[in-house]
Amino acid sequence: MRALTFAAAFFAFALAAAAGDDGEKPGSYILLLDKDGRPVAGTYRLGPGVQLVTESSDGGLPKEAVYVDRAFFPQREASFLHFFNNRHAYTPDPTAVKVGEEVRIDDRETNLPPLFKDQKTEREGAFRLTVVALVASTLGDTKVVGKRYRREGYGPDDTDPWEGDRFYIETLDMDLSLAAARRVAAMERGTALSSGDFLAQYTVRSTKIPAFAKCIAEKRETAEYKALAEAQRAGPDALMGTQFLSEGKVFWQDKALAQGQFNMSVFTLCPN
Repeated sequence: MRALTFAAAFFAFALAAAAGDDGEKPGSYILLLDKDGRPVAGTYRLGPGVQLVTESSDGGLPKEAVYVDRAFFPQREASFLHFFNNRHAYTPDPTAVKVGEEVRIDDRETNLPPLFKDQKTEREGAFRLTVVALVASTLGDTKVVGKRYRREGYGPDDTDPWEGDRFYIETLDMDLSLAAARRVAAMERGTALSSGDFLAQYTVRSTKIPAFAKCIAEKRETAEYKALAEAQRAGPDALMGTQFLSEGKVFWQDKALAQGQFNMSVFTLCPN
């Protein structure tokens, strides 16, 4: 193994063990775990080039999950809770920035569609991208790679939710804060009944509230839960997996599909 940054040894096992195609199948997930087996970050596959990504908050619960086409500077990005559906056009391409380079990246963000009649459909922003170092290792004939980088607002008035030091695991197509990356000790692959079931499994293992975890775990064993998960997979998940990229659609444009998504929220299942 050749390590090009201090994070290389930390990620070597997780990266190498993750090599393969299973994580690309709809219904499959990847979790990055800390030393106690709690999720640090996760991704759930909905279809070709579409995944739902999340990272644990300081309180342990998963942050609001976001739909993306790729983890490293997504070109398509959407959130049900925050009610946005955006396309990004970057100049130059962030994936082409080399180690040691500090580059201004212009980002033209387009709302698809506008949320209200008079909303400005496009917003232009800029940020500074610095690729700090690469990680490269091998397992047999399989090469696994990642990169540490820094993303900053270009001007004093710029705001960027992804700002700061981050780590991108190219082999898994997973991107997380450097602070979270430092906590990763292992990787796990698995399957879930739906995107909501993935987040339910994540929450059971990450929450610091035992009663909440117990409630979710018990709900997952019921026939009603399984029916709700199947309906979510056939409805909202299927739309996002097939029409999000090709047609720009999101399920919350349909009230029935939005309700199906809401029904699978852990806070709906266990409100108390």
